[in-house]
Amino acid sequence: MMPLASVALLWAALHYAVDGLFSRSAITPPTLAASPLALLLAGVLVVVGVRVLSVAGATGGPGTSLAVAGAALGLWAASGGTIDDWLIGQNEKPVGQRGSAYLALLGDYVLLAAIGAAILGRAALPRRRDATAIVDRTRKPPNHAAAVLLAVVLALGLLLILTGPIAARTLRGQVYFATFVAVGLGALAVRKTMHLHDAAGFWLTPILVGVIGVAAAAIKPDLMIPAGYNHLNMLPAWGPVRPLPIELVSVGWVALGWATSGPAEPHTSRAN
Repeated sequence: MMPLASVALLWAALHYAVDGLFSRSAITPPTLAASPLALLLAGVLVVVGVRVLSVAGATGGPGTSLAVAGAALGLWAASGGTIDDWLIGQNEKPVGQRGSAYLALLGDYVLLAAIGAAILGRAALPRRRDATAIVDRTRKPPNHAAAVLLAVVLALGLLLILTGPIAARTLRGQVYFATFVAVGLGALAVRKTMHLHDAAGFWLTPILVGVIGVAAAAIKPDLMIPAGYNHLNMLPAWGPVRPLPIELVSVGWVALGWATSGPAEPHTSRAN
C-alpha cells in the first residue's frame, strides 16, 4: 500500500511552501519551468521530498517512492488550471495557431525527469530479479529499451481515445483517468507479454509520452483539431498533449506504481 502519510506530508510541503508564497489561483495552470514556481518546487521535492520518499522507498522500493511523489504532485496540481487555460494565457488572440505555446512545456519534462532521477538515485540503475523465480536461461533476455518504447506507443494510442473530443473542454478528472489507464495498462501489458522481472526503466514512460505529444503539437498546432475549429488556438492539438506535464508525469508515476508492483510471470524451466 502506498504510504499515505508520506503523500500527505509531501503534498503539505508543496501546498504551503509553493502556493503560500506565490498565491496560485484556481485557474493558474500547474506549470513548472515556464513559471517562477520551478526552482521552489524543485527544491521542495528534492530537498524535503527525497528525505520523505527515502522512507517510503525503504519499505516498498524506488517504485513506491515515485508513486508517492506522483500522488502528492497530482493532488497539488489538481487545484490549478488545465491545458485550455495554459493555451489561453499563451495566446493574446483566440485565433491563429502558434507552436511556441507548446515549446515552453518541454522544460517541465526536463525538470520532472531530473526530479525523478533524484528520487530514484542509484536505485533506478540495478537490474533486480525476484530471488524466488526460476528463470529459463535458454531464452534470450528481454530488451528493456524496446519494452519502454512499446509502452510509450500503447500509452499514446490510449490517450488519443480516452482524453475525449478535441473540440470539447478539457476535464481534469477525465485527463487523470485517461493518463492512469494509458500509462498503467500500457506498462502492465508490456511487462506481462515480455516477461519483464525488472521494471526500473518504466519511470521514463510518461515523460517520453509527454515529450512526443508536445513536440508534435509544436510542429503542427492543429494536428488533430477538427475542420471548422482548427483556427482556434485555445484547443489542444491532440489527445497526448491534453494532460499538462505535471499531470501526465504525476498520474503516470502512480499508475506505474500499480502496474509494476508485482513480478511479471517468469519463464520457468522444469528440473530434470
